[in-house]
Amino acid sequence: MFTFFFKTKTFYWTGRDQAGIFVRGTLKATRIPLAKALLERRNIEILSLRSQTLLSFFSKNKALSPKRKLAFMRQLATLVHAQIPIVQALGIIQQKLSGHDKRVELLATLQGDLERGFSLSEAFSKHPQYFDPLLCGLVRVGENSGTLEVILETIIAHQEKQLAGKQKVYKALFYPTLTLILSSVIGVAALLIVLPRFEALFMNVGAPLPLMTRSVLSLSRFLTRHIGEGIGLLLLFFFLLKNMKRFSEKWALWIDERILKCPLIGSWIAKNVLARFCCTLALMLKAGIPITEGIAWMKGLLHWRPYERALKFLHEELKEGKKLQDALRSENLFPPWMVQMIAIGEESGRLDFMLNTVSDSYEEQITSDIEKATESLEPLVILVVGAFVGILVVALYLPIFQLGHVIG
Repeated sequence: MFTFFFKTKTFYWTGRDQAGIFVRGTLKATRIPLAKALLERRNIEILSLRSQTLLSFFSKNKALSPKRKLAFMRQLATLVHAQIPIVQALGIIQQKLSGHDKRVELLATLQGDLERGFSLSEAFSKHPQYFDPLLCGLVRVGENSGTLEVILETIIAHQEKQLAGKQKVYKALFYPTLTLILSSVIGVAALLIVLPRFEALFMNVGAPLPLMTRSVLSLSRFLTRHIGEGIGLLLLFFFLLKNMKRFSEKWALWIDERILKCPLIGSWIAKNVLARFCCTLALMLKAGIPITEGIAWMKGLLHWRPYERALKFLHEELKEGKKLQDALRSENLFPPWMVQMIAIGEESGRLDFMLNTVSDSYEEQITSDIEKATESLEPLVILVVGAFVGILVVALYLPIFQLGHVIG
């Protein structure tokens, strides 16, 4: 009778039945203890149990963070190196995780697929939100060639390099970005909260206000009246931008091309994409994957549509028997010096080495460019914030000084 006071929830669960077979499903219950009891009555060994909250609904299909994915691959590689069967290895990794970690359900699902006869690469490929085609393809090559341990170590080294590059960029941009955000928030708060109170004070005095003070108060009134409309229009703009890119390929391509042509940001993006292209291709060549097949597996990894379109062109050219250097020369997105380095690698039989060299060069350029930009940006941010605060202070105190002069 008291269940009336508890709202019924949907719970997702994974577990094993009496025969030890992996099973999963959903059930309705008011609380977690009741859901556990219902599963225990069915003789289910519970592996994971969570409710469908608003947060879990939006995060259900989100990919794992790069750090968590790297940690998982490290653990798996260590256990494979210790010659532990993969099914058992996944169970060991799962036992170390908390019940609320979304990796628990993923690992349980992978275990179930392996127990039903699927290979590790096939089990991975069922979860594209966690494992991209490149990773699945490399694992498949390792399984077929009996070098899974070596392939996993190669994947880990690749992921560590990618993560280290991202962390360098984030570290370089953190301070100026934080300074700019905080100064903007403080400035808007001053215009919306502080200035209206001073305006009421000045109106009670009745004396004419200086031009600077009137201008600042007009800006404050404008923001106060239209802040909601401005935020709404901004959100609408980003919503339309995101959805138009999703449903219109031509529109998405046009936007990506405009962004890549931006003076500073476009150069950083292009260098980052080219570094990822070279590093990923070198990884696949090192794993023994033919270059034509490797280019095909890179679909979706570069994220920017002009480069994705270039990948399709490269794949067609390579299928016709052309060399990589000749295919790259036909596309304007690949700089001549990069094509020359790749040509040297192809002629010398050390293409993977040259690709890694080009990738390292681009990553060093990105880090250097961002450091120079932040060094130039920091004084500019301080100057702009100082000028804004100075104008605000002068605009507020000019009427006070003027009032004191009149009284005197």
